[in-house]
Amino acid sequence: MPTTNARRHTKPTGTEQSFNRGTLFDAFGNSIRDIVPVANASDRAQLVTDLTAAGQAPSSTKPLVVHRADARGAHRIEYTTESTGAWWMPASGLLEFVNKGAADSFGTSYGGLLSVGDRCVAAGARYRWSGSAWYGLSARMKRSATAKSITNASISQDLSTNNLWTEDWREAGIAAYSNGWTIPYAGEWEIDFGGQFSGAADLFISVNKPALGSFGDVSGYAQGVAGSAAVALPQGFKRLRCAAGDVIRIFGASVAASVNWDNSFPNQSWFGIRFIGD
Repeated sequence: MPTTNARRHTKPTGTEQSFNRGTLFDAFGNSIRDIVPVANASDRAQLVTDLTAAGQAPSSTKPLVVHRADARGAHRIEYTTESTGAWWMPASGLLEFVNKGAADSFGTSYGGLLSVGDRCVAAGARYRWSGSAWYGLSARMKRSATAKSITNASISQDLSTNNLWTEDWREAGIAAYSNGWTIPYAGEWEIDFGGQFSGAADLFISVNKPALGSFGDVSGYAQGVAGSAAVALPQGFKRLRCAAGDVIRIFGASVAASVNWDNSFPNQSWFGIRFIGD
């Protein structure tokens, strides 16, 4: 039986040193786990076929590592230990899929390869692995048709109630809006908000505060002109370090008299969250 050298490459034993040179080179060459250049996924599949025919199918003891030329620059090194090459993991750690369905299918079949917090990109959108599913990273609500006024300068006036908002878009993994946004997992999040009012107004956001008295985490600014009448367009954003389960709410205050919150142009008022990073 052949043995291995210090680098775990196959070398012949004394009784095998009489083998012809081609046999020895094949045995030694097949034991070298070098990075194999391939042009694309089809070429990569052909490599697996060729290795299998030579008795060198990928396995936990024969990992196959390739450099795929048509992958994006930082993600060209890939490996597999699956005998048919059914899955490949990028050395960069960032998985890429043609769409969310393909990402879900991979998670269902090969979730054991993933760890909580692993990332993927599917059809240009980013997702994070929860341990059982890919979570989306952003969501936004827009103004509903429900009438609403801000009546005074107190910022205790809650603008986060369900009837004032309607879903614009929400990626999988972020729970449906419920009187504010619930943060699905810990990390740094960007909170983005704005509104159109009939007069000067301020907007504020809060974390885990069902009511606000004399303070808020961040205030928007009354600014902008629309049409022939002055219209306040307070807007703002803030990056916050949030824990899983934190609830983000929005509150308002009028600078002077009572002001109406315009519900004629729903896209002029928004309340969104976006994951920034760990």
